[in-house]
Amino acid sequence: MALDALPDHEYGQWAADAYRQVLVNGEPRIHDVDAIVKWPHIGRTRMRYRRVIVPMTAEGNDSVMLGGSIIDNRIDLRIGLS
Repeated sequence: MALDALPDHEYGQWAADAYRQVLVNGEPRIHDVDAIVKWPHIGRTRMRYRRVIVPMTAEGNDSVMLGGSIIDNRIDLRIGLS
């Protein structure tokens, strides 16, 4: 399933935009993510993870991206928010 086709359209669009930015810039990125995502049958769920996105060139000079995430509940991007 494409990221921008996820049930939570806002979250999916935001995640897909991160991959598009890496594709345009051609530089790897590491993000700490702290998001509230709406899932069918579950409802709103807080997801905290570290994500890496690496642009690569495949055979035939096609641009591809490798992405991976690891759950990290220590991430709290709400710290310092009023």
